[in-house]
Amino acid sequence: MLPEEAEAKAYIQHRHRAALDGMSQLHTLAVSALTPFRTTTKPGFDETVHLVSLALYVKACKQFRSIQLLCEAGLGADANAVTRNLFETAIALAFVLRARIRLKRGGKPVPKVKGRPFGRRLRARLFLAHVAFEKQRTLDEWSRTPGLKRSAKSKIDATIVAQGVVEAEGAIGKEWTDQLRKGKSYSGLTLKELVQSLRLGQIYATLYRAGSWSVHGGADIGQFVTETAGGPALLLAASDAEIEPAMGGASVLMTICLGLLEDAYSLRLSSAIKTHRLRLGMKR
Repeated sequence: MLPEEAEAKAYIQHRHRAALDGMSQLHTLAVSALTPFRTTTKPGFDETVHLVSLALYVKACKQFRSIQLLCEAGLGADANAVTRNLFETAIALAFVLRARIRLKRGGKPVPKVKGRPFGRRLRARLFLAHVAFEKQRTLDEWSRTPGLKRSAKSKIDATIVAQGVVEAEGAIGKEWTDQLRKGKSYSGLTLKELVQSLRLGQIYATLYRAGSWSVHGGADIGQFVTETAGGPALLLAASDAEIEPAMGGASVLMTICLGLLEDAYSLRLSSAIKTHRLRLGMKR
C-alpha cells in the first residue's frame, strides 16, 4: 500500500461523497441501458453499426468505472489519464452514432465520396477498417524490427490480417481506403479536426488537454515531487489531489455516451439523463 492510503480513502469518501454518489448513480444508469438491450431496425442501422457502437459503449462503461475506482483510491493523475482515454472512446462513439456529421479538414468541408453515403453504416465500417489497417501496420512494423520478426509470425496470423484488410477495403472503397491510410485514423482526420467537426472543441481543450499532462508525464511532475529547503520532497502518499476534474470530466463524458445511445436507440432514459446533465451543468 501507499503511505496513508487507508486514511486518504476514508477522507475522500467523506469529503467527496456527493460526487462519488453521483458517479455511482450515473454508472448504474449507464449499465442499465444494456440490460436488456434492444437493437433497432430504423434506416441507417445494421448489425455492423450495432456491433461497433455497443462495443464502444461497453468500453466507455468500463473506463468510467475505472476512473471512479482510481479517484476513490486517491490516484488523481491516473484517473485523469483514463479520462483522456474515455474522451477518445466518446469521440469514436459520436463518430459512429451521430445522425449527421459534416467532416472538416483544415476548416474546409471534406468532399463527399460518390456512391458512399456518409451515414452510420459507412462510419461503422470506417472504424472497423481502421482496426484492420492498424493490425496490418503492427504486423509490418514487427516484421521489420530485429528481435520481433519471430514474434510477428507466432502471435499474429498474417493470413487473417490480410483477409481483414481486403474485406475492409471492399467495404469502404478505394477513396476512403486512401484517406484512412493517409490520415492513420478512422475518420481520415486528426483527432482535433474530428472533434471540431463534432462540435466538441471545448471538451477537447479542457478534458483532453488536462488528461494529456498525466499521460505524457511531464506537466504534472509537481504532483509527485516538490522542492523544499531540505531538498526534494517525495509526494508518495495517496490524496484527493486532481480527483475533482477527473470525476467531473468523466461524468460529463459518460453522460455524452449515454445520450448518444439514447438518441440512436430510443431507450426511454431521456428524463434520467437530463437529471445528470443538470447536475453536471451541461448545456445539452
